[in-house]
Amino acid sequence: MAPMSFVPGGDGRALVLDQVNQRVQVIEAGRAARSIPLPSESFDDVAPLPGGRVAALDRLDTGSVAVVDATGRVEREIALAGDGIARGGDATSLHARADGVWVEVDHDRLVRVADERGQPVTSRELVPGRFSADGRAWLGARVDADRAVTVTSTPRDGGAATRARVAFPLPVLSIAALESDAAGRVLLVAVSIDESPEPPFDVLSVAETLVVLDRALGELRRVALTPKSMPEEQLTRYRVGPDGALYTLELDERGPTLRRIDP
Repeated sequence: MAPMSFVPGGDGRALVLDQVNQRVQVIEAGRAARSIPLPSESFDDVAPLPGGRVAALDRLDTGSVAVVDATGRVEREIALAGDGIARGGDATSLHARADGVWVEVDHDRLVRVADERGQPVTSRELVPGRFSADGRAWLGARVDADRAVTVTSTPRDGGAATRARVAFPLPVLSIAALESDAAGRVLLVAVSIDESPEPPFDVLSVAETLVVLDRALGELRRVALTPKSMPEEQLTRYRVGPDGALYTLELDERGPTLRRIDP
């Protein structure tokens, strides 16, 4: 298991979920400055909260979101199962916004489980996709059978949704990232594979491609990325920082390295 997730803060800052060692590493000026202890090694994702606190997602063990202060004290645990979330294992990522803590479910929708203070909400709100960074739309993506990904942007003001089909030369195995920046750009990272046509269908090559789309989902450019080559498990490999850059927690024989990609 590799560090399962991270949150870039820009200017050499980041939170890295080092769940095997039961901590969140706080990176400042490009190096580990301190750490926040965690009560177990079963966490999958992390999000920053005001006052140096963090929210930590435990999908499979406790099925909850833990609110942890800067010293490692658990202030509270919020159960995932409830309105909008059938069971903890359905959660696929964690997101903190000015209006509270949101859990992504089945890579499809977001459910608000806590307010901006980290207190559980009495009535959960559901939205049909990820919030765009500029706050104007909900974003979604799905893998199509014909070597393509369909990206959808649904305006929050109730306007008609925009859809774009992004084609690739090889079959698409998965979507590694669907992010956006404050300028309205949408950043899609797709993993595509070439397999042998004969049993046992060996994988001949793997490609990882960043596709940058504008606000109207028109394609701007593509960037070839380094495919994941290590077997260690990660939940989140890519996230956009407040500076608009795409960050990745990349693994090699030396361990994990946080890299910045200028899209």
